[in-house]
Amino acid sequence: MKKIDSDIHRKVNPEYTDNLDKIEKEDKRVHFKNMDEFDRHFCY
Repeated sequence: MKKIDSDIHRKVNPEYTDNLDKIEKEDKRVHFKNMDEFDRHFCY
C-alpha cells in the first residue's frame, strides 16, 4: 500500500507536462460534444 501512495504523490517532471501541453495544442483530431454532433458530421 505504501508504494501506491508514493507513486500517486510523486512530483511530475515539468518537461513531461510541457510536452503534453504541446501535444494538446497541436491536436488535429475532430472533437464532438455529443453523439448528435458526431452523427451530423459523418452521416449527413
